[in-house]
Amino acid sequence: MQRHLWLTAVALHEAYGFSEKRLDKFFDAFQSAADELQKMIDEVDRDYAYEKLRLRAEEISKREITFYEDMMK
Repeated sequence: MQRHLWLTAVALHEAYGFSEKRLDKFFDAFQSAADELQKMIDEVDRDYAYEKLRLRAEEISKREITFYEDMMK
């Protein structure tokens, strides 16, 4: 997970010129989203939380998003 976050920071810098200030804003938003996800896991369950996250990402990106495990079947 940590390496994915590093890759994200590098990609944001290379693609959009994110520097320290914008990356700080991104990391704050990332932490907030992670906290929200953990709250859903704790209050409901993991499957529910992951599906809500998938649907939100699909809505934002306007792309069909499937679980990696489902793609491997």
